[in-house]
Amino acid sequence: MGDRTPDEIGALDVRTRGAVSGVASLNASKKVVEEPASKGLASGVASLNASSLVIENPANSTVTPTAGKIPIADGSGKLDGWVTVALTKGFESAEQTITAAGALTLAHGLGVEPKLFQVMLVCKTAESGYSINDKVSVASGASYAGGANARGVSIVPDTTNLNVRFGAETGVFQIANKSSGVLVGITNANWKAVFRAWA
Repeated sequence: MGDRTPDEIGALDVRTRGAVSGVASLNASKKVVEEPASKGLASGVASLNASSLVIENPANSTVTPTAGKIPIADGSGKLDGWVTVALTKGFESAEQTITAAGALTLAHGLGVEPKLFQVMLVCKTAESGYSINDKVSVASGASYAGGANARGVSIVPDTTNLNVRFGAETGVFQIANKSSGVLVGITNANWKAVFRAWA
């Protein structure tokens, strides 16, 4: 039947034109009668969504995550079953001593290789504008310190441990002065390192 204005269609003679399969609808924006066969028929009892004015198929909706189905809220009004939480396990080490060229093996207990990890420096003696217990997040990885030594820390995660190696430079880390923003090398003994991991 296609899209035609009501004036063009006139009276629908089902004897000469054949019966309409389904229920024809009036498209308010186009002012045309649309053929239901081109829209598809609902399986089950269809409902009208008042906000979008579309007919929805309730038989294709489900609380349980299923391929090709429309998610609907469970009895508590949540879609928790349809959502996969990326990180569900976490680990935080005790405060670790920072030693030039030193190594640490930290058992994380996550049971799988961590997807994300972080290094936090904790100030233990005031320095470079930082107060005791101030925390500074630093990126893992080494930076060039001149000569053969490196600053920073490398972390190699596996299913059991965080395998840590500090840079060999005497002052392992450089950070921005808290007050001025000037790059400063901090004193290892004035800080501790905390390692975190998530999976």
